[in-house]
Amino acid sequence: MNLIKKYIVKAVSIILILGSAYNCKKDDNNVIEKISYPDNGFYGKNILNNDTIYKCDVGPSFGEGSYNSMKAILPVSTSKLKVEIEGIRLAIYSNQGWQTNTKEIPYRYDNYVFEAERAISPDLKVFFCGEGNAIIKIYENNDTIPTREKRISLIN
Repeated sequence: MNLIKKYIVKAVSIILILGSAYNCKKDDNNVIEKISYPDNGFYGKNILNNDTIYKCDVGPSFGEGSYNSMKAILPVSTSKLKVEIEGIRLAIYSNQGWQTNTKEIPYRYDNYVFEAERAISPDLKVFFCGEGNAIIKIYENNDTIPTREKRISLIN
């Protein structure tokens, strides 16, 4: 009789372990992975990296000087990112994966809105067109207030 009880306890233990393992399966709809911002993109230093203040050289006239990247890594199909840049005129080129409110090429405006969604790594070639300060507001995954704000100081 004791031998039967031992086998029953072992069988129940195995069933519980297998059931726990089955319940630990990853469900992509419930996994939250953070959007990341590498230090550099394809075109240069990333203006979205995690620094709170970014200093950048500007060229003496439009189209001259250093280029920067605006790169993010959206990890899953439900990822969404919105970026607002205010306060400085800039030109953008080679848009890869961003939707924007601009209409002409090269795009030159004082206030921009960029959006990207799904598992993607959007990048953009950015040139700042003068001295001054710009504010970048970053909204992740449908946030209505900025997840993070960043100030850019442009020096000549």
